[in-house]
Amino acid sequence: MNKMYFAQPLFRAASPDFKHLANLPAQFTIDTPGGSLAGAIQYYTIEAYGRETDRDAACGMTAHPDIKFVPIAAVPAAEIDQIGCGYAINHPLFEKILDPIFSGSIERLIDNIRCAGRSADGPIAMESMSIARTRYIIEAIADRGHLKFGIEGVAVFERDDRRTINATCAFLKDRLNLHLSPTLPKRRAH
Repeated sequence: MNKMYFAQPLFRAASPDFKHLANLPAQFTIDTPGGSLAGAIQYYTIEAYGRETDRDAACGMTAHPDIKFVPIAAVPAAEIDQIGCGYAINHPLFEKILDPIFSGSIERLIDNIRCAGRSADGPIAMESMSIARTRYIIEAIADRGHLKFGIEGVAVFERDDRRTINATCAFLKDRLNLHLSPTLPKRRAH
C-alpha cells in the first residue's frame, strides 16, 4: 500500500452499556441493554485515508454516542484484515484506497469458497468490508452447480444514504466480476 493515514474507533469507557456486554443473550438487537455498543464494536473498523487532512477531518464522534475516531500511526497486525475505506464512492481517492482492501476481502472470500465447496445449494461464504462507515457484505451462493454473489450495503449507525449505498454496491459488483473472471468458473454477481 502507498502511504495511508488511519483512524481508529475508541469506545467511551463511561458508557452505561459496558456493564451489559457480558450478559448479552445470543440473540439481541440494538435495543437490548448493551446491544447498541456490542453492535458498534463489530460495526466500526479502522479506516484508511489517502491524506492526513482527510483522516483528521473524519476523526471525532460518530453517529453512535459511545464511539469516536482518533488518528493512529499504524494498524495492529491482528486488525490488518479489518481495515475499512474511509472515503465514499464519489471521492477522488476512493478507488486508490479501496483497491487493496477490496482485493484482500475477495481473496479471503475465494479461500472460504474453496474450503466450503459447492456440494449444496445456498450461502457458502461471506465477506464484509467497511466503506465510508457503511458495511458492505458480499455473499457467495451455490445455485445448482453455479456460483452467484449477493452484495448488500447496510448502514446501522451512520446516516443511511441509499443512493450512495446502491452506487457502491453496483461498483463492487462490477469490480467483483472483473476480479473473479479468471479465477472461478460460472459466476455472476447480483
